[in-house]
Amino acid sequence: MKNVTKRIRGRISESNWIRLTAAAKSKNNSISNIMDRSLSAFFSYEIDDNRDARILQRIDSMSRHQHAVQRDIALQTESFFLFMQYFFTMAPTISENAKDARIIQGLSDLNQFVDRLSKRMKDGRGTLKEALPDYTATPDDFYTLEDLSKLGKVSQRSKTIGDVDE
Repeated sequence: MKNVTKRIRGRISESNWIRLTAAAKSKNNSISNIMDRSLSAFFSYEIDDNRDARILQRIDSMSRHQHAVQRDIALQTESFFLFMQYFFTMAPTISENAKDARIIQGLSDLNQFVDRLSKRMKDGRGTLKEALPDYTATPDDFYTLEDLSKLGKVSQRSKTIGDVDE
C-alpha cells in the first residue's frame, strides 16, 4: 500500500499561484510535489543555512576590500605626510614685511589649485595617467639592433686601436 499523504488547504497570493502552476507544468512536477519539497526545505533550515553561508562569504569579501582600502589610505596619508615634511623643510623663510603679500598669494594659489582639481574630477581625468608619458620610456629611448651593431663595431675598433697604442 502507498504511503498515505495528508491533504492541506491553504491560500497563496496570485503571483505565487502563477509561479506554482507554471513550475507544475514541467515534467515530473506537480503542485503537491512542489509544496511538499517547499515545506521540507522550510523545516530543514537548509535555505537559512545557504543564505547564512552567502552572507558570510559577502562579509568576508567586504572585509578584504575594506582592508585593501585602509592600506591604500594609509599609503596615501604617509606619502602626503612625507611630501609635507619635505616641503616644510625646503620652504624658504619669509620676512615679516612680505608675509601679507605671501598670504594673499598663497590663498590665490590654493583657490587656483582647488579650481583645477575640481575641473579634473568633473572631467574624469587623472593627473597620474597624464603624467606617466613624461616618465615612461618610449621605443625611441632604447637602442635598436642597428644601433647595437654600430656600437659593437665602435668598441671593436677602440680595442684594436688600444692594442696598437700599447
